[in-house]
Amino acid sequence: MTDLKIPTAGDAVSELQLVEWIAENGAHINEGDVLYSIESDKSVLDVESPASGKLVILERAGEIFPIGHLVGRIESRWPHSVAGMHRDTLPAVVQGAICNLFAWVEVA
Repeated sequence: MTDLKIPTAGDAVSELQLVEWIAENGAHINEGDVLYSIESDKSVLDVESPASGKLVILERAGEIFPIGHLVGRIESRWPHSVAGMHRDTLPAVVQGAICNLFAWVEVA
């Protein structure tokens, strides 16, 4: 799971407005997709997803939040214990399933 927090926007800024959610709650998100827009007194910035997975929105647009406030999460398909593993550390049954999948894709 990856937390989505209000990012820093400069040394003098202590809070930002979450202007709008561009992605919808529950949508599948890819790393780099634009999720939401934030606004300071000087500009509006789009915030991209740091990870792929399902978007869970925790806060409404239109509100002002302090820097670092949790506004949403990206839930990955795999638990971190599996998603972060190197291929050689995966259980043999998982490695076999992955090899079979790639063999099937090459044939198709």
